[in-house]
Amino acid sequence: MQLLLDNLAQHLQSNHSYEAVLQATCAVLEYIKKFPHKISLAHHPLGFFLIKLGEVGSSTSLRLHIWLPNKRTVQNPAWFIHNHIFTLKSYVLAGEITNILFNTNFVATQANKCLYRVAYNSDSSILNRTSHYLSCNKISEFTYWQGEHYVVEKGQYHATYVPSESLTVTVVLASNRDKINPYVIGDLQGENRYIYCRTAMHSLNIADVASFLLDTFSLR
Repeated sequence: MQLLLDNLAQHLQSNHSYEAVLQATCAVLEYIKKFPHKISLAHHPLGFFLIKLGEVGSSTSLRLHIWLPNKRTVQNPAWFIHNHIFTLKSYVLAGEITNILFNTNFVATQANKCLYRVAYNSDSSILNRTSHYLSCNKISEFTYWQGEHYVVEKGQYHATYVPSESLTVTVVLASNRDKINPYVIGDLQGENRYIYCRTAMHSLNIADVASFLLDTFSLR
Protein backbone atom coordinates (compact mmCIF):
# COMPACT_ATOMS: atom_id res chain seq x y z
CA MET A 1 0.00 0.00 0.00
CA GLN A 2 2.78 2.44 0.86
CA LEU A 3 4.27 2.21 -2.63
CA LEU A 4 0.83 2.92 -4.11
CA LEU A 5 0.40 5.99 -1.89
CA ASP A 6 3.89 7.26 -2.68
CA ASN A 7 3.15 6.91 -6.39
CA LEU A 8 -0.16 8.77 -6.10
CA ALA A 9 1.45 11.55 -4.07
CA GLN A 10 4.18 11.94 -6.68
CA HIS A 11 1.61 12.38 -9.45
CA LEU A 12 -0.24 15.01 -7.43
CA GLN A 13 2.88 16.91 -6.41
CA SER A 14 4.15 16.97 -9.99
CA ASN A 15 0.83 18.05 -11.56
CA HIS A 16 0.72 15.00 -13.81
CA SER A 17 -2.15 14.36 -16.20
CA TYR A 18 -5.67 13.42 -15.18
CA GLU A 19 -5.15 9.95 -16.64
CA ALA A 20 -2.02 9.40 -14.53
CA VAL A 21 -3.67 10.59 -11.32
CA LEU A 22 -6.79 8.54 -12.01
CA GLN A 23 -4.78 5.40 -12.75
CA ALA A 24 -2.79 5.80 -9.53
CA THR A 25 -6.00 6.38 -7.55
CA CYS A 26 -7.64 3.30 -9.06
CA ALA A 27 -4.64 1.21 -8.03
CA VAL A 28 -5.21 2.36 -4.45
CA LEU A 29 -8.93 1.57 -4.71
CA GLU A 30 -8.17 -1.95 -5.96
CA TYR A 31 -6.03 -2.45 -2.86
CA ILE A 32 -8.86 -1.19 -0.64
CA LYS A 33 -11.25 -3.71 -2.23
CA LYS A 34 -8.91 -6.52 -1.19
CA PHE A 35 -7.96 -5.21 2.24
CA PRO A 36 -10.83 -2.97 3.48
CA HIS A 37 -10.00 -3.54 7.15
CA LYS A 38 -6.79 -1.53 6.74
CA ILE A 39 -8.57 1.69 5.71
CA SER A 40 -10.96 3.94 7.63
CA LEU A 41 -14.15 5.40 6.18
CA ALA A 42 -16.16 8.07 7.96
CA HIS A 43 -19.09 10.38 7.33
CA HIS A 44 -17.81 13.94 7.70
CA PRO A 45 -19.96 16.54 9.55
CA LEU A 46 -20.01 18.68 6.39
CA GLY A 47 -21.83 16.02 4.39
CA PHE A 48 -19.21 14.07 2.46
CA PHE A 49 -17.57 10.69 2.97
CA LEU A 50 -13.93 10.70 3.99
CA ILE A 51 -11.46 7.89 3.32
CA LYS A 52 -8.11 8.39 5.02
CA LEU A 53 -5.71 6.62 2.69
CA GLY A 54 -2.56 7.02 4.77
CA GLU A 55 0.62 8.97 5.43
CA VAL A 56 3.30 9.92 2.92
CA GLY A 57 6.31 11.09 4.90
CA SER A 58 6.22 12.70 8.32
CA SER A 59 3.83 15.59 7.64
CA THR A 60 1.89 14.63 4.50
CA SER A 61 -1.21 12.48 4.05
CA LEU A 62 -3.65 11.41 1.35
CA ARG A 63 -7.42 11.14 1.52
CA LEU A 64 -10.47 10.79 -0.69
CA HIS A 65 -13.53 13.03 -0.35
CA ILE A 66 -16.78 11.72 -1.83
CA TRP A 67 -20.03 13.68 -2.22
CA LEU A 68 -22.90 11.39 -3.19
CA PRO A 69 -25.81 12.90 -5.15
CA ASN A 70 -28.81 13.84 -3.00
CA LYS A 71 -27.31 12.09 0.04
CA ARG A 72 -25.80 14.86 2.14
CA THR A 73 -26.27 14.91 5.89
CA VAL A 74 -24.75 18.09 7.31
CA GLN A 75 -24.67 18.44 11.09
CA ASN A 76 -25.95 21.60 12.75
CA PRO A 77 -24.95 24.32 13.05
CA ALA A 78 -23.76 24.11 9.44
CA TRP A 79 -20.67 26.31 9.58
CA PHE A 80 -18.68 25.75 6.41
CA ILE A 81 -15.92 28.37 6.68
CA HIS A 82 -12.76 26.90 8.19
CA ASN A 83 -9.00 26.73 7.83
CA HIS A 84 -6.50 23.88 7.79
CA ILE A 85 -3.24 23.18 9.61
CA PHE A 86 -1.73 21.94 6.35
CA THR A 87 -1.54 23.01 2.72
CA LEU A 88 -4.38 21.33 0.85
CA LYS A 89 -4.16 20.30 -2.79
CA SER A 90 -7.47 18.94 -4.07
CA TYR A 91 -7.66 17.15 -7.42
CA VAL A 92 -11.11 16.62 -8.94
CA LEU A 93 -11.49 13.03 -10.15
CA ALA A 94 -15.20 13.33 -10.96
CA GLY A 95 -17.89 16.00 -10.85
CA GLU A 96 -17.39 19.60 -9.82
CA ILE A 97 -16.57 21.60 -6.71
CA THR A 98 -16.55 25.32 -5.92
CA ASN A 99 -13.83 26.66 -3.64
CA ILE A 100 -14.56 29.95 -1.88
CA LEU A 101 -11.84 31.96 -0.14
CA PHE A 102 -12.43 34.46 2.68
CA ASN A 103 -10.43 37.15 4.39
CA THR A 104 -10.75 37.90 8.09
CA ASN A 105 -10.40 41.06 10.13
CA PHE A 106 -10.11 40.79 13.90
CA VAL A 107 -11.59 44.20 14.66
CA ALA A 108 -14.18 44.11 17.44
CA THR A 109 -16.17 47.12 16.18
CA GLN A 110 -16.79 45.38 12.83
CA ALA A 111 -17.22 41.85 14.12
CA ASN A 112 -19.99 39.70 12.65
CA LYS A 113 -18.55 36.27 13.46
CA CYS A 114 -16.87 34.37 16.28
CA LEU A 115 -13.88 32.05 16.03
CA TYR A 116 -14.12 28.44 17.24
CA ARG A 117 -11.10 26.25 17.94
CA VAL A 118 -11.40 22.65 16.72
CA ALA A 119 -10.18 19.62 18.65
CA TYR A 120 -10.54 15.97 17.69
CA ASN A 121 -10.97 12.65 19.40
CA SER A 122 -11.41 9.25 17.82
CA ASP A 123 -14.93 9.79 16.48
CA SER A 124 -15.85 13.46 16.83
CA SER A 125 -14.89 17.06 16.16
CA ILE A 126 -15.24 19.41 19.13
CA LEU A 127 -15.73 23.13 18.49
CA ASN A 128 -14.85 25.39 21.42
CA ARG A 129 -15.78 29.05 21.32
CA THR A 130 -12.87 31.49 21.69
CA SER A 131 -12.82 35.14 22.72
CA HIS A 132 -11.84 36.21 19.19
CA TYR A 133 -14.44 38.15 17.20
CA LEU A 134 -13.98 39.01 13.56
CA SER A 135 -15.48 40.13 10.31
CA CYS A 136 -15.40 37.70 7.40
CA ASN A 137 -15.78 38.54 3.71
CA LYS A 138 -15.60 36.51 0.51
CA ILE A 139 -12.62 37.37 -1.70
CA SER A 140 -12.86 34.78 -4.49
CA GLU A 141 -14.99 31.92 -5.79
CA PHE A 142 -13.96 29.45 -8.50
CA THR A 143 -15.50 26.22 -9.74
CA TYR A 144 -13.26 23.29 -10.67
CA TRP A 145 -14.17 20.34 -12.87
CA GLN A 146 -12.90 16.84 -13.53
CA GLY A 147 -9.15 16.92 -14.20
CA GLU A 148 -8.59 20.28 -12.50
CA HIS A 149 -7.14 21.03 -9.08
CA TYR A 150 -6.90 23.84 -6.57
CA VAL A 151 -4.69 24.67 -3.60
CA VAL A 152 -5.67 26.13 -0.24
CA GLU A 153 -2.70 27.42 1.69
CA LYS A 154 -2.22 26.53 5.33
CA GLY A 155 -4.25 28.90 7.54
CA GLN A 156 -6.37 30.30 4.67
CA TYR A 157 -10.09 30.39 5.47
CA HIS A 158 -12.24 28.73 2.82
CA ALA A 159 -15.44 26.80 2.19
CA THR A 160 -16.46 24.39 -0.55
CA TYR A 161 -19.75 23.84 -2.32
CA VAL A 162 -20.88 20.81 -4.34
CA PRO A 163 -24.30 20.84 -6.07
CA SER A 164 -26.70 18.45 -4.35
CA GLU A 165 -27.30 16.45 -7.55
CA SER A 166 -23.60 16.02 -8.33
CA LEU A 167 -21.39 13.00 -7.69
CA THR A 168 -18.06 14.59 -6.88
CA VAL A 169 -14.86 12.81 -5.91
CA THR A 170 -11.59 14.51 -5.00
CA VAL A 171 -8.24 13.10 -3.98
CA VAL A 172 -6.56 15.38 -1.46
CA LEU A 173 -2.89 15.82 -0.64
CA ALA A 174 -2.42 17.42 2.78
CA SER A 175 1.19 18.55 3.20
CA ASN A 176 3.39 20.49 5.65
CA ARG A 177 1.07 19.69 8.54
CA ASP A 178 1.54 21.65 11.79
CA LYS A 179 0.79 20.37 15.28
CA ILE A 180 -1.73 23.07 16.14
CA ASN A 181 -5.52 23.39 16.15
CA PRO A 182 -7.54 24.47 13.12
CA TYR A 183 -10.43 26.92 13.39
CA VAL A 184 -14.02 27.26 12.23
CA ILE A 185 -15.82 30.58 11.81
CA GLY A 186 -19.15 30.53 13.64
CA ASP A 187 -22.00 32.83 14.60
CA LEU A 188 -21.74 35.53 17.24
CA GLN A 189 -24.77 34.03 18.98
CA GLY A 190 -23.33 30.50 19.03
CA GLU A 191 -23.01 28.27 22.07
CA ASN A 192 -19.74 27.74 23.93
CA ARG A 193 -19.26 24.22 22.62
CA TYR A 194 -20.47 21.92 19.86
CA ILE A 195 -19.68 18.26 19.27
CA TYR A 196 -19.93 16.85 15.75
CA CYS A 197 -19.90 13.08 15.28
CA ARG A 198 -17.65 11.60 12.62
CA THR A 199 -19.62 8.42 12.04
CA ALA A 200 -17.34 5.48 11.29
CA MET A 201 -18.55 3.04 8.66
CA HIS A 202 -18.09 -0.75 8.72
CA SER A 203 -15.10 -2.05 6.75
CA LEU A 204 -17.38 -3.90 4.32
CA ASN A 205 -18.82 -0.57 3.26
CA ILE A 206 -15.34 0.62 2.34
CA ALA A 207 -14.99 -2.22 -0.16
CA ASP A 208 -18.42 -1.36 -1.58
CA VAL A 209 -17.44 2.29 -1.96
CA ALA A 210 -14.16 1.33 -3.64
CA SER A 211 -16.04 -0.88 -6.12
CA PHE A 212 -18.57 1.88 -6.79
CA LEU A 213 -15.81 4.40 -7.52
CA LEU A 214 -13.93 2.02 -9.79
CA ASP A 215 -17.13 1.38 -11.75
CA THR A 216 -17.79 5.13 -11.94
CA PHE A 217 -14.31 5.94 -13.23
CA SER A 218 -14.47 3.15 -15.83
CA LEU A 219 -17.44 4.92 -17.44
CA ARG A 220 -15.60 8.22 -17.91
